[in-house]
Amino acid sequence: MPFIVEIVAGPAAGRKFDLPEGVAVSFGRTEKSRFVIHEDAHLSGAHFSLECRAGKCRVRDLGSTNGTFVNDARIAEAEIGLDSVISAGTCSFKLRAAVEEWAGFSPRHKTVLSLLYGYGEPVFTILDAAREDRLPAFLQAYGVEHFSLYEGDGGDQLKDVAPYVALLPKDSQLLPLLMKEGWGKSWGVYFNAQATLSKVRDHLRRLLTVKDDDGNLLYFRFYDPRVLRVFIPTCTPEESSDFFGPISRFVAEGDDLDLPLQFKGTPVFLRTRFDRPAYKP
Repeated sequence: MPFIVEIVAGPAAGRKFDLPEGVAVSFGRTEKSRFVIHEDAHLSGAHFSLECRAGKCRVRDLGSTNGTFVNDARIAEAEIGLDSVISAGTCSFKLRAAVEEWAGFSPRHKTVLSLLYGYGEPVFTILDAAREDRLPAFLQAYGVEHFSLYEGDGGDQLKDVAPYVALLPKDSQLLPLLMKEGWGKSWGVYFNAQATLSKVRDHLRRLLTVKDDDGNLLYFRFYDPRVLRVFIPTCTPEESSDFFGPISRFVAEGDDLDLPLQFKGTPVFLRTRFDRPAYKP
């Protein structure tokens, strides 16, 4: 039986997290945890973990400062049932049975979508019209909120080959097309962020150019998954922090399309070679 955890009270009320089968996942305030809840300053960096296996779930305190409680009783470890209330920091969490999702998708695409939407943060994509010229029309036809990363007169001229950033709600009708036609064809990359579409657009525009060792300005196709998966592992912590900005995690296709790649930023707040005016074609 699949499960989800919903925050029912506290500063992050309303957020939901899909629990993977047979894997212990941690909840806390910092990147030490799989599911990060920045909004609650009373959570420890890694506060508690949950593991569901064969229809049963166990919660374990991870040495938190303020303790973990199940139905108001402090625990070190306990088995919990549906609608049990876990209290940690100032948040209350409830275990729920998840309805079957992603009907009609292949196992490969279900894996990708569960990974994206099980993170507990909004899902965005950057789609490359230079790879698939139908993408701008798809975004319009399906009513997806989006922006081109090119702006101004030059941006209008290049709209047919521009990268577009879009917000993808869980019920977006564009998802089947992106998965069935685009996954594996380098149409773009996906990411999670607790930010507005405008904010992530402004950040991503700053990354469109980089300088080489000779100071020459070069166009940077970071939104091509073949580029992203090579570039991010080469970053220093400072470069990683600046590259990710408000983005919590990138998800991209790899050589094995059944195993999507995940990349998380390093929380070092320094400015580096990406700190320059936005590119304007």
